[in-house]
Amino acid sequence: VISPYRIRFWGGTVVRLVGDIGWLYPPFALASIVTFLTTYHPGDALHALWIPVVLWAAIIVVRVMSQFFAKYFGYQVSEKAALDASVEAIEHLFRLDMLWHERENSGNKIKRINNASLGVDKIIRIWFNNLIEILVNFIGISFIIFSFDRTIFAALAAFLVVYFCVSSVTIKRAGTASYIVNQAEEDLSGLMFEAMNNIRSVKIMAMAETLSLIIRTQVGTLFGKIRTRIFRYQSSNSILNTMAYGFRLAVIAFIVLGIIEGHYQIGFLILFNGYFGNIWESVNELSNATQEM
Repeated sequence: VISPYRIRFWGGTVVRLVGDIGWLYPPFALASIVTFLTTYHPGDALHALWIPVVLWAAIIVVRVMSQFFAKYFGYQVSEKAALDASVEAIEHLFRLDMLWHERENSGNKIKRINNASLGVDKIIRIWFNNLIEILVNFIGISFIIFSFDRTIFAALAAFLVVYFCVSSVTIKRAGTASYIVNQAEEDLSGLMFEAMNNIRSVKIMAMAETLSLIIRTQVGTLFGKIRTRIFRYQSSNSILNTMAYGFRLAVIAFIVLGIIEGHYQIGFLILFNGYFGNIWESVNELSNATQEM
């Protein structure tokens, strides 16, 4: 799908990658500044303070520019690929035999073409909006935490494994509910399309009231399935958020005790809190991206 536009796709990917790698620096910079201030005495040299501040400012510029150009090129690819997918879907329908066309109503066909087009656009946008940053955060933050403290790294790795296992189960159930909703929406859209496409027959045969009753019944059934989908997604979010909050609090308490006993500096607490916020955000984005795909 993206092969005709691979230069823009990979160009945008590299630009976004550079910006996201650079964005790993701000939590480290803040930790360095806090560590410096805890040991600062009037008259000490300030270069250890100004260097992270200047680099932080430079990284902000790189981050903003990288996001702009990555999405500028990436969204062009997603939109054009989506249009190409629509054309290919219609051409595929042209090649199918009449038996299939007689079984499917026009509304369902149009809905499937639209879903295919939107799916291509969504997947490419998720790549530029979420997946690149998620990969950088997982690899980069894990490496940084490992270089500072292997105990915290081991706890973080164990948490992520458990988190993903629980997430895969809860999101799978929610995904099943979402699939059922999509099927019901296709049926409802098909019925509405056929009713409007044959409005003359509907009026002549006085079928409006009967069709309205059928449509209202399908809407009620569809809403029940939507409610199930919402419940499963929100239940999944509640379970995962509770796990993350609990883990964060436990590790922060562990680091605080380490600071009291002289094993850690205050800057490490700032470092972990900042990086855990980033990696938790990435985990949530990954869960949302999985739901959307």
